[in-house]
Order: sequence, then structure tokens, then C-alpha cells
Amino acid sequence: MSQIAATEAAKQRQETAKSRPVSEERRYTQEELLEEAKLTAVENEKDLRRLVRIEEDMKKVVWHKVQLTGPRVQYRSTKEGNTITWTEPATMPAAFGGSA
Repeated sequence: MSQIAATEAAKQRQETAKSRPVSEERRYTQEELLEEAKLTAVENEKDLRRLVRIEEDMKKVVWHKVQLTGPRVQYRSTKEGNTITWTEPATMPAAFGGSA
């Protein structure tokens, strides 16, 4: 039974493949290729100008580093082991032996 079903499925696939329209790829002439290349060059030049303008605008922006304030926890992992350090020991949680 399974061989019959397989052959029927194969026949059906062949019939649907035959009924599909085949799209032929048209080969462009040298003139058409050159015209498309001109259009692409114009688009690329426009995009390049836009990207250069954006880059120049980004150079004008002054970037400031954010200064951290308040207590912080520093975690350091090394081959010898991991360490946790509090910048202000008074804020260390009681679970770690602190008073907070």
C-alpha cells in the first residue's frame, strides 16, 4: 500500500510541476546594464552623502562619562577566587556581616 501511495504522490508532484508557469530569466543588454549601473551609482552617492553627514553630526556631539555616586559593589573573579568589595562598608548588608 505504501508504494502505491508513494508513486501516486510522485505523479501528483510531477503534474503540479508541469502546470506551474516557468519564468524565464531575461538577459539584459549591455546598454540596460550600464543604465542600471548609472542609477545605482546615483543612489550610492546619495547614501554616502547622508552617512557622511550623520558621521559629522556625531563628531559634534560631546560625550560625557557618567560619574557614579553612592555606594557600589565591586565583584572580581580571578583564578584564585571571587571577591566582593563594598565601596562603603557601612552599607554592607547584614547577611555579609555589615550593619545595614
